[in-house]
Amino acid sequence: MSTPLRWAGRLVPLLVLVVWLVIGGGLGPYAGKLGEVATNDQAAFLPRSAESTRVLVEQEAFRQEETLPALVVWTAPGDGRLDPAAQAAATRALASLKGAPGVVGAPSPALPSTDGEALRGIVQLRPDLGDELPATIGRIDAAVSAVPGTEAWLGGPAATQADLTDAFAGIDGLLLVVALVTVLVILLLVYRSVLL
Repeated sequence: MSTPLRWAGRLVPLLVLVVWLVIGGGLGPYAGKLGEVATNDQAAFLPRSAESTRVLVEQEAFRQEETLPALVVWTAPGDGRLDPAAQAAATRALASLKGAPGVVGAPSPALPSTDGEALRGIVQLRPDLGDELPATIGRIDAAVSAVPGTEAWLGGPAATQADLTDAFAGIDGLLLVVALVTVLVILLLVYRSVLL
């Protein structure tokens, strides 16, 4: 094979790669702007007089802001049943949380289970609490645990997120550095190359 053909064989893939990178680099940011001109609204494709369009417009009145629910469950110690006084006290405990930092709207009343052995209630929280979530969950726990003759349990997405925040709060930089060094050493042993 002659030298010019050999050089052409090496330059063509390199040239294609450079052209691809230039085109992708120049036009790539415009792919994200597609959402600005595209519409996914179903009402845009239907006539205004269609019943489906009117239903979509009316549904807007029922949309609520997103919240992070905290579920509260009360049970009687042992296998006992809860009396109406416990339900009233649990409802008062939930109502006392209205207007508390991080709480959205009014909490639900305490509702009994079908067998009468438990009560349940929901407290809606702001989804953007971040680091304030564990303190908010603590306030809820303090309020609902004060119901006499019951044991209170917290659950739902808010409690799960608070537990995850607490679980990962103890991870420090030293642990992450040790994990990174271990992975790099394993990769170095496997591939036997610093570049790879």
